[in-house]
Amino acid sequence: MVRSRVHTIDEGDGGACVETLLTRQHELFGRLDSLSQKQSQLIASDETDRLLRLLNERQDIIDQIARTNSELEPYRGRWDAFLGELPADRRERVKVRLDAVAQLAGVIAQRDEADRRELQTRRDAMAMELSRVATGRGAVAAYGPAKDSPSARFQDREA
Repeated sequence: MVRSRVHTIDEGDGGACVETLLTRQHELFGRLDSLSQKQSQLIASDETDRLLRLLNERQDIIDQIARTNSELEPYRGRWDAFLGELPADRRERVKVRLDAVAQLAGVIAQRDEADRRELQTRRDAMAMELSRVATGRGAVAAYGPAKDSPSARFQDREA
């Protein structure tokens, strides 16, 4: 029987495992960044159907990032000590990869916040427009004949 190997901090190859996980995470954040840019374009061009499909793609990537984070969790418990045990070259590669992931995450978060504000502005504008339509209909209805009343309520007649 073949058993899957789980890396622990105490193993000599924990650094390789962390490096692999961070590389995977960086690739996932790169894909998320690309989709985030497309998301902004779709919002600007008001392509709702394509935006919804893209958001589903994004969710798949976010789920993969979450799985990768959970695999990194055992190392985070004693991160500083773990980094201190790594050879200098590997420690530097891990730090560079962590910084790159953090930078991408920050860029994506800023873009998503700008997209959220844009969607909020559009939603508010739409709500205002719908309110104006409802008010306009009410005003028109106030001047029109009542539905239950006869069409000519007051008439000029010669006697």
